[in-house]
Amino acid sequence: MTLFSDVEGIETYQPKDLLRLSAFLAPLMVAMVLVFSFVIWPLMGMPLFL
Repeated sequence: MTLFSDVEGIETYQPKDLLRLSAFLAPLMVAMVLVFSFVIWPLMGMPLFL
């Protein structure tokens, strides 16, 4: 990401843009991990807790 953040003559994204994107994607990632850990993995025969 740092490679594309400073291109001369072209306005690119700012750190606040990355923070906003992270704030949007982080809850989605947590939700996906929870769905997999409580629904998908037990259906595949993997124990939830050791």
